[in-house]
Amino acid sequence: LRNQQKLTVNFNPETIELGPREEAGEEAPQAAEKEAFVAFCRIYSGRIEPGKQVFVLGPRHDPRTIATQEHTIHGVNVHVGKVALGPVYLMMGGDMDVVPSVAAGNICGIGGLQDLIQKSATISDTRYCPPFHGMSLWQTPVLRVAVEPKNPAEIPQLIMGMKLLNQSDPCVETTVLDTGELVLCTSGEVHLERCIEDLKTRFSKIDIKVSPPLVS
Repeated sequence: LRNQQKLTVNFNPETIELGPREEAGEEAPQAAEKEAFVAFCRIYSGRIEPGKQVFVLGPRHDPRTIATQEHTIHGVNVHVGKVALGPVYLMMGGDMDVVPSVAAGNICGIGGLQDLIQKSATISDTRYCPPFHGMSLWQTPVLRVAVEPKNPAEIPQLIMGMKLLNQSDPCVETTVLDTGELVLCTSGEVHLERCIEDLKTRFSKIDIKVSPPLVS
C-alpha cells in the first residue's frame, strides 16, 4: 500500500465509564455511564491518532469512478466520507485504554465513526485507496419478525435503536418496509432473543411488541 494509511473497521459497542474514580478515604459520586460505539479495526500501514483527518471508504467505493463523478449526489460521492478521528483505544483484556496514537500491526478501537459506517469500511488518508471487502459470514438471517413500540409515539426511538443494533451486530438485518413496518431478521431463536433484549434495554430503551417469527 506504499505510504497509504489503510484500516479495516467493524463496529462493536462498548460501555465507557465516565466520571471521577473512588479514592481511598473518599466516596466519589456515582459515575455516569455512557454507552458509545467504538470501531474495532486493524491497522495495515501508517499511524492513527485522535483528530487526524481521514477518508472513510464504503465497501462499494471504486477509486476509478472519482474522476468520472459516478456515485455522486450534488457533487458528493455517497461512498466516501471525511472525518476527524475520535478517541483511540487499545484493547487490554476487558478494558479499553485511551492512547495518544497506534502504529501499524495493532488492533485498536476508534471513536466518532458511528455516523459514517453502517457495517464495515476502510479508512485511508487518500480517496484513491481501494477498499477492503466486507466480512464474509457463514451465518445468514433466516428468522424474521415485525417489531413496534407499545407506545406509538416512541417510533423514532425504535427506529434509532434498530439502526444502532444493525451497526453493532454483523449478523442482523433491519428493514423499514414501504408500509412503515419495522422488520428484524436474525440468525435464529437465541439470536432473536438477544436482539430483542438489546433493543429494549440498550438501544431503544422502550417497551416493544414482537410478531410471531417467520422462517425465510
